[in-house]
Amino acid sequence: MTQAYGAEVLGIRTISDLATEDVPTEVLSKGYDEVSGKTTPLKMATYLILKPQKIKDLQAFLQPLPGIRKRLTEFLIAAVEEFD
Repeated sequence: MTQAYGAEVLGIRTISDLATEDVPTEVLSKGYDEVSGKTTPLKMATYLILKPQKIKDLQAFLQPLPGIRKRLTEFLIAAVEEFD
């Protein structure tokens, strides 16, 4: 926790995958255009239609995310409550 300009700031960085897990970067890269900074869901859908075997990789990556999001939300709520 640091204090700047009279306000306390807390930075939190989370990593949702383990070092031993494979992140489906090939699939994920189809869902985002780095140049424009925009999501490209149609491009990803087209890719998955042409390579349906990649759907399982994406599902395996996405499956634990709701639980991770829930735990992170609970942590952030507890951290914010400490400031009150």
